[in-house]
Amino acid sequence: MNGKNLYQQSKKIQEGYYSATLTAEIQTFFITGEIRKQIGIKQNIEMLYLVDELYKQYNRTINITLGKMIPWQTFDRRFTDVQWAAKMREHVYNLEKDPSAVFAY
Repeated sequence: MNGKNLYQQSKKIQEGYYSATLTAEIQTFFITGEIRKQIGIKQNIEMLYLVDELYKQYNRTINITLGKMIPWQTFDRRFTDVQWAAKMREHVYNLEKDPSAVFAY
């Protein structure tokens, strides 16, 4: 599910959600995603590698940072769903630096 669909679903079922970030050394996962985007494939094939990459993290530290709950009412018509996705992406990347950051738009 891409970011745009996530906001549409959030509004449809009237449920908020938590933003989260995962910090680990997952190489193939991100490299595959960048290659896929460059050649124009829309299907998220890197998800096929996610389980394998997480299995490689055995006996290593994986940090998961959860942000505060974001109410579904936040995603109103001030921005398009694609713009909301970009703002959320920025917020999630900032969670690693400041776990108490609030999604304030």
